[in-house]
Amino acid sequence: MAKRYRYKTKLYTLGQLAAVACVSRATLFARMRYYGYSVADAVETPPLKRGRPSRRLAYAGRALTVREWSELTGVPDKTLATRLYHGWTVEQTLATPTPEQRRRGVVSNFETLRGTGGGRFPQESPEITFSEQAENA
Repeated sequence: MAKRYRYKTKLYTLGQLAAVACVSRATLFARMRYYGYSVADAVETPPLKRGRPSRRLAYAGRALTVREWSELTGVPDKTLATRLYHGWTVEQTLATPTPEQRRRGVVSNFETLRGTGGGRFPQESPEITFSEQAENA
């Protein structure tokens, strides 16, 4: 018996879905198996004129292509692709800012954390005072 796939509340064989999508069975199968498309995405994605569909990366509850993640994160798509090629996890690839993004950020302007500034031991300051200017603000 042929495997059936649920699409819009009905069950279809791969051949039937391919006919609905106007693509070959091999194309539809590759979209789902190798590129991580859901059944709905595999059927509703229009046929490509040439090339192959982009791989989708699932992270934080979203599945987007490398180009879409690039637009969202601000990290160039070639950088993301290179990170994946070199074995980075999807989380590392998407969550790690580029050196340029680190330089732009406010947080990167701070020195490395060296403690709380209270010295080696906690110090008590039971009588804290505030200036009048701060109280009236």
